[in-house]
Formats: sequence, structure tokens, C-alpha cells
Amino acid sequence: MARLKLTSAELTKIIETLEPEFAACVKRYDAGKYPLDAYSALRLAFASPTKPNGGDIRRALEWKYGHWVKANYPKAHREVAVQIKRRWSTFRRSDAETKFNYWTTSLKGAYITVTFLIHLLRPREFPIVDQHTFRAMNYLLAGVRSGRSAKKKPSTFDDLKTYAEFFRDLQTFWARRDATIDRSKLDRGLMGYGQRLAR
Repeated sequence: MARLKLTSAELTKIIETLEPEFAACVKRYDAGKYPLDAYSALRLAFASPTKPNGGDIRRALEWKYGHWVKANYPKAHREVAVQIKRRWSTFRRSDAETKFNYWTTSLKGAYITVTFLIHLLRPREFPIVDQHTFRAMNYLLAGVRSGRSAKKKPSTFDDLKTYAEFFRDLQTFWARRDATIDRSKLDRGLMGYGQRLAR
């Protein structure tokens, strides 16, 4: 994977593109569907890879799939949680790329599920990525690098690493200008921005 190596000028232009809509995009975040206090509890539960139990794994997937307040949701989503619980020791012991390859193969794709669990285990290294945040990244990069080819949806470990680099560099650079831009706020803002782009 070629690194992005975003320049200060590129990061400045990305921020200038985001800023006019950023507050509205953050507000668009559905805290009822993805409650922040539940996410914080999940971060604590997964802080030690040996600690998460079946309930934690189930709750993590309920949160990621947007089922937090639903009593009834697809059986397939419940079955994924059972499969992961059954083989959690395999998941937690391996490095991030091995985890990714093993689980996306075992769960027949399941990109968003696998990358979310990797995020919970290593949140400083891997931010939350989904089709919305990935779309936002691609749009913003196209604005500073014409002719850059981009995939519609993330599907590989390199996609996760590319997004992680983009997210880290943007958050670090922007926080120097505005201390309120923390990881959580940037995540919510990019999700909302990506959702708006899909309309």
C-alpha cells in the first residue's frame, strides 16, 4: 500500500471543504441509534482483549449494526455474534491484519463487523470505518488529488490502513487549529458528511 503522505496544503484544503458543513454533519449523527455512552462502555469492555465476553461481543455488534434499541433484529446478525464469541480467542491473539484476513474469510466478507472489532481492540490505531466515512474520505481526497482512483466501498486491509492514515493525519492537523476536533467528533462528522454525499 502506498502511503497517502498528505501535505499541509492538502490537509488545509480538506478542512476548508469540511468546515462550512461540519457542525451540521456532527449534529446529523443519530445518537439514538448509536448512543455515545454505550460506545464508551464498549471501549472499556474491549480495553483488554481477554476481557470481552459473549455479551460484550453481542452488544458491540448491536451497536455497530444500529440495533442498540431494537428487541428484534435479523437472525444473521445474532449468528455472527455467536460465531465470533465461539472463536474469540483466535481473534484476540492475532495481529490486526491476520484478524482481518481470518474473519473476513470466515464471515464471508463482513468488512464493517471485522473492522469495528479491530477498532475496539486498537482504537488509537484504527478508527471506525464504514461506507459513509470511506465515501467522505474519497470525496475529500479527490478534491486535493485530481485523478486519484478510489473504490466505492472498503473491502481490504489496505483500505482500512489508508482510512486510518487519512483520519489520523486529518485529526492531528485539524486539532492544532481547533482543539474541539477530537477523534469522536471527527468520526461523527465524517459519517454525516458521507451520508450527505450519498443523497
